[in-house]
Amino acid sequence: MQPNNNLSCIPFYTSLEEQDYRKWYAYGEKYPHRVPSDYLLPFYFVIPPTPSGEAWVVYELVFYRVCCDEAEPITGSYFSSMADNNLVIRDFGTFAEVIYYASHNARLDLPKGLYYIKMVISCAGEEDRTYYSDIFFVDSRENLEANSIKLEWWNEDNLEYDGGLIPYGEVLGLNRFKSDIFLDTEIGKPTYNFTEEGEERNGHFFPIKQISEKSYNFGFVAPEYLCDVMRLIRMADVVRITDKLGRVYNVEQFEMDVNWLEQGHYAEVSCAFQTDTVVKKVGKAYNNITDR
Repeated sequence: MQPNNNLSCIPFYTSLEEQDYRKWYAYGEKYPHRVPSDYLLPFYFVIPPTPSGEAWVVYELVFYRVCCDEAEPITGSYFSSMADNNLVIRDFGTFAEVIYYASHNARLDLPKGLYYIKMVISCAGEEDRTYYSDIFFVDSRENLEANSIKLEWWNEDNLEYDGGLIPYGEVLGLNRFKSDIFLDTEIGKPTYNFTEEGEERNGHFFPIKQISEKSYNFGFVAPEYLCDVMRLIRMADVVRITDKLGRVYNVEQFEMDVNWLEQGHYAEVSCAFQTDTVVKKVGKAYNNITDR
C-alpha cells in the first residue's frame, strides 16, 4: 500500500491513527464524505502477497458507528451483504488487492450516520492483517441524488502504478469496477471560451474559423484523501457527472485546481469540465449582408 497516497473512493489504512480527522491539525473535525446507504461506494486497497502461496480471505468485517470520539460496532448481516455485492481478493503476483465492486445484489441499508469499516483478512500460515477505512457519512441514495452531484469515472483497462493497480479492467460477471463520489455542490457560473483563426487584409480582420465553447464549473471543500483520488479523473477513459436534476454530462475534458486553506486540513477545490458544447463556424459573409 502506497503511504499517504489514496487512490480509492473510500481509503483504507493499516491503523486507526491514519484516519483523516485524527491528524493534529484537523482538531477532530470529521469530513462528511457522502456514501449511499444501500451499497456504499466501490473501493479497493493493496495487500501483500502470501509467501505460502495460500490465498487471503476476508475473515471479519465490522461497521463502527462514530459519535464524538467514540465508536461502537453495529450488528447486522453486513458482512454477507458486502460479500454478495462482490467483496473479493484478487492476486496479481507481486501484490494482492481487496476489491469491493458495490454490485447491486444485496442492500445494506445502513442507518444514517458516520461510520468506518474494520476488516480482517486471514491466510493459512500467515498472521491476520487488520485494515481500517476512513470515516464516511452514510445517507440514503435518494437524499444524496437530490442534494449532491455524482461523479463517475473508469478506464477500459487496469491503471497500473508502482506497487499496485486500480482494477478498472477487473470485470466480475456483469460488474465493472468504477470510481464514484458524491459532492455537496452546485454546477453553475459557466465560462465561455471563444477562439478564432483568420487573417488581416487592408486593415480588416477576416475570420476563417470561429469556435465557441461552454465550460461548466463547480467548487467544494475537501480533505487530502479526496483530492488524491480526484486527480485521476482527468486520466480516465470515461467520465460522467450527474447533477441534482438527474441531467447526465458525458465529460470530454476535466480540470481541477486545489488551494489549501490556512489551517491546512481542507482545500478549496475548483473544478471545470467540458462536454459536447462546441459550436464551430467556418468563414463569414461580408458582401452587403445588411442590405439583404
